Amino acid sequence: MSAAVEQTNLAINRAKTIAAMGMVERDYEGFNVTSPGIRKETFRVWRDEEGRVRCSCADYEARVEAEPRYRCEHILAVKFHLEPPDEFTGEATAESQPESEAADTDHQNGDGGQVIVMPFAETLKELSHALSPEMIRQRVGWTDRAGREH
Repeated sequence: MSAAVEQTNLAINRAKTIAAMGMVERDYEGFNVTSPGIRKETFRVWRDEEGRVRCSCADYEARVEAEPRYRCEHILAVKFHLEPPDEFTGEATAESQPESEAADTDHQNGDGGQVIVMPFAETLKELSHALSPEMIRQRVGWTDRAGREH
């Protein structure tokens, strides 16, 4: 695989991560995209007067002159924020599934067992139920000089 393809795949994966983490915020002039990591930086993504999508990051500014169609990870993150990929929404489009599978939500997995695919809203509802007390454990994080456990 060439270095350019690897760079593109890395940018796409980082953009999907940024969008999935909710680090894209819309305002009246465009979008603010916060980069993940220790040093949180916020970059602006907007449309200029000519309708081109622009980004304030140094990578975009350096490469857009040579490649006018270049999209940095921040622009791609906005794209995935506006149109999330199927893998993040948990929903599959009718085009991505054959008709027989689109109507049927039960599928066979590789070992012959059944996998039940639930809509995302139902999954969230299931996850919001309270946990039983025996599933919850605590541990001592640290002990102060007075001997109190925290």
